[in-house]
Amino acid sequence: ALNYYKDYNANTDLTPKDIAFGLGPQINACGRMNNTALALNYLFSDNEDVEDLYNEVIVINDERKSKTKKSIEYAEKTLDINSPSIILELSNVEGIAGIIASNLSNKYNKCTIIFSKDSTGKYLIGSARSDGNIDMLTLLRTLDNDSVVKVGGHSAACGITIKAKGLKSFIAAVNKAIMDLPTVEIVEEQDMQ
Repeated sequence: ALNYYKDYNANTDLTPKDIAFGLGPQINACGRMNNTALALNYLFSDNEDVEDLYNEVIVINDERKSKTKKSIEYAEKTLDINSPSIILELSNVEGIAGIIASNLSNKYNKCTIIFSKDSTGKYLIGSARSDGNIDMLTLLRTLDNDSVVKVGGHSAACGITIKAKGLKSFIAAVNKAIMDLPTVEIVEEQDMQ
């Protein structure tokens, strides 16, 4: 499988960069698009079917990219740019919510959470991303809101589950918590001459 990737991409030598930024994301897309069997079949295939399987992996990765782009475009039409955070419930974003949250957080420099409903409709499962200045894990763990079911991750990226019926109060609580954070004024040093 790795040799076919190398041949397909006209590389003479397969490098760690090829795996980290080429093959890795392509295989990861299979999981994001709920087709892990394809990734496993490709990785453990014999030489007879590796070309067809790799082509399927590329198609899945292209589908993931298209789905992500459309979801971001939709999110940008619905978000409130004046809000302290971006918190949205989107449908059909399982597996790509973190990518969407990262993209929006980076573009708008706001803490961002992208939710989708679980299979029961009772809970919202979300991916949270920091704006780079706020510890999202601490903010969400200490949030004064009864909707939060569980939170895990680290300061820049978290997973969160909330009760679906509590989304509005959750958004209000996050925005209040962000607004209540102390701000630090940056003072530039001036030459003392």
